[in-house]
Amino acid sequence: MADKKLQAGDLDRKIKLFHRNDVRDNHGVKTSIDNEPYAEVWAKKADKSGSEKEEAGVKTQAVATTEFTIRYRDDVKKTDVIECKGIRYDVQSVGEGEGRLQWTVITTKTRD
Repeated sequence: MADKKLQAGDLDRKIKLFHRNDVRDNHGVKTSIDNEPYAEVWAKKADKSGSEKEEAGVKTQAVATTEFTIRYRDDVKKTDVIECKGIRYDVQSVGEGEGRLQWTVITTKTRD
């Protein structure tokens, strides 16, 4: 059976897109996230994978990869942050989905 093509009705999560800015202080580079989102859009969310790191039998960090698909935008950057239901996701890559200039696929990571 062929995969179903993405449709607007599949975008069932409201997400916020934030730009991340490098702010320099006296101690070097400090990264900050804008307080206000530059966009709030509907998205399809797909959890892809996850992993945990352990040191001496104690969990030290969990990392999850999540993919968000939104209507095409050309202003999403690899340095942006997505917020969905209060969880922040670091953008890792931005690509074009199926159909020319129809969808934007954003791959993210979140840390625990």
